[in-house]
Amino acid sequence: MVTVGKVGYRKQNKCLIRWCRGVFNLTLINGYCKRMEIDKAIDLVREMCLKQLKPGIVTYTTVLHGLFRVGRFSHAQKMYDEMRVLGFKPDTHSHTYCIMLDGLCKNGHVEEALVFLQELERKNVDLSCSMYDVVIAGLCKKGKLDIAQDIFNNCVLMVYMST
Repeated sequence: MVTVGKVGYRKQNKCLIRWCRGVFNLTLINGYCKRMEIDKAIDLVREMCLKQLKPGIVTYTTVLHGLFRVGRFSHAQKMYDEMRVLGFKPDTHSHTYCIMLDGLCKNGHVEEALVFLQELERKNVDLSCSMYDVVIAGLCKKGKLDIAQDIFNNCVLMVYMST
């Protein structure tokens, strides 16, 4: 039988406490964002950084979504840039790109969403149909049906070519 000893248990406990703090902070951040108390959520992210509890991609995505919900488009873009500088690389599973596209469209920045989508395509990001759908819906709401139809046709073509 292997014994860990007091030092081993202390290390285990520190790791567990650190993990719990991260989970609890994410839960609080999510709650603040849902209540539209975005400044409290941002403060908690900053506090995590100061305490060397690294916020992850899910934490940043949650705050991005909250920022867009309260209409703080430019702050959301800055946070996205900050996230990228810190080395976080969003993937389609984290929904970060979809949150960005949706937030841009819902805040009236459809053209910027279109540019962002094209940038993702150039970087060969594996885009989901829902990401295209968000931009197509935004374009339709702006009355830009021709561009929406072109994106739809390209999306169908890409799906067809990938099979």
